Amino acid sequence: MNMKLQPDNSLLWTIAAVIISAGTLLLCSLISYFILLDYQPSGDEYNYLYQAKIFAKGLLAIPAEPWQQSIRETYMLTYNNHVFAKYPPGWPAVLSLGVHLDITGIINPLLSAATVIALYFAIREATSAKTAALTLTILITNVYFLVYGSSYFAQPLVLFIWATTMRCLVACYFRGNSKWYLSTGALIALLWFVRPLDAFCLLTTVLTAILAYTRRSGTTPLAEFYKSKHLIRPVCLIAIPSIISVFLLYTYNWIVSDCFCIATYRIWDFEFRVHNPRVEGLWSNIQDVAVSYYNSFIKHQLQLFFVYFAPIAGWPFFLLLVLGAYCTPRYLLLPCVLSIVLIVLLYNFHHTTGWPVYGARYWYPLIAPISLLIAYGINYLVINIPKPMGIVIYMAIIAAQLTNQSPYINKYSNESRLTLRLLETRQHIMEKCPSKSVVLINAKKDRSVNALQMCRNMFVDGIPEYIFICEETHANSALAALPDYTKCVINEWPQKLIQ
Repeated sequence: MNMKLQPDNSLLWTIAAVIISAGTLLLCSLISYFILLDYQPSGDEYNYLYQAKIFAKGLLAIPAEPWQQSIRETYMLTYNNHVFAKYPPGWPAVLSLGVHLDITGIINPLLSAATVIALYFAIREATSAKTAALTLTILITNVYFLVYGSSYFAQPLVLFIWATTMRCLVACYFRGNSKWYLSTGALIALLWFVRPLDAFCLLTTVLTAILAYTRRSGTTPLAEFYKSKHLIRPVCLIAIPSIISVFLLYTYNWIVSDCFCIATYRIWDFEFRVHNPRVEGLWSNIQDVAVSYYNSFIKHQLQLFFVYFAPIAGWPFFLLLVLGAYCTPRYLLLPCVLSIVLIVLLYNFHHTTGWPVYGARYWYPLIAPISLLIAYGINYLVINIPKPMGIVIYMAIIAAQLTNQSPYINKYSNESRLTLRLLETRQHIMEKCPSKSVVLINAKKDRSVNALQMCRNMFVDGIPEYIFICEETHANSALAALPDYTKCVINEWPQKLIQ
């Protein structure tokens, strides 16, 4: 039985999707340059750009003197007198293209526009072209999607890969040829170089879905399909590229840090600590981790949902999601729900991360499966509600979504003003201090100026003219190594800039 709705291949809706994609590119570019000011307020973003500039030089890491190594850059690691990023190389490698062309601020907007196209084809394959275009129109009313799609975070690239993989997965159901299985495996293989945990979640989701429902004279349940030899082909085509990617990622990490592991440092001893030294035995330790997950879930589930998901996604968005989950066929509901559960469980409830308060960022790739579920909710309305009433309901949803998102527009506007103040303060300090200065930031903490963001120094192009340092011992080390530099102490912020 063909479980897919009859597709609407209308050229009009495809043109509409292209227009929505172009609008996404325009909006995200404007946000990137005029609201976010082409700046990296997060340490993660700064880390990615730093490594991208290293890659643009044709290097994996840059040499650093002892005094440079003592200046701890956010999330930058030092090993064997070299400095490199702690994160995987995938996103910095893509961003390095923007460094070469001097358009780093537009790389994620381009990926966001491409994501819209990928989602359009995935949703069109599953429902219809009309439903796909209507779903994307609602998506671009979401401020969260647009702002993160304008940032320097790796999540927009993850979302693009996730959306494209969903499109390939739908094609695997209905076509089942080797091309789509291999394309799915290749996309997941790329994701290992961007965010390995996301890749693990996506690979687990896709393999589970493929094993549960795979085409053989139609879509066949696992109980029958498992008996056939056809099981080997899709599993191998999907899994083998990931095995190769993991080996290559381990090799990269070993080259830069001598750590033949999933990260450039022993991540299981830090963010994702899985061993409790107070517990003896493997089974006892597994039980301890499971209990910790459960306790974290009980403690944070309401906060995570009512503070960091539903309001950010938008309540109209959420109601459509509920309706869509009810209407979605099981063969698509399974991968969508499983991917959501895995990402939320592994990122937001791990007992050593303390990340529930940062929940929204880690949900960003889930826009792909959530959009697919929402599409089925919209498709239900399109089929079952008369057209005039359907138009009214759809416009009401758009209006409610925009109203719901307005507080977040103000939030990001305020953050933009803080960024502008920081950049103005930095410029004022450079005008006050003589050329070739080691600038020691001794000013008291002020919510208008982030001292950690102020004390950033990229040594990719050599020693900068102004070196900003937040600790006096490190400043003295820099002055001892650089006799032609002078010390410039900032004891208070310029009042005209922080008022």
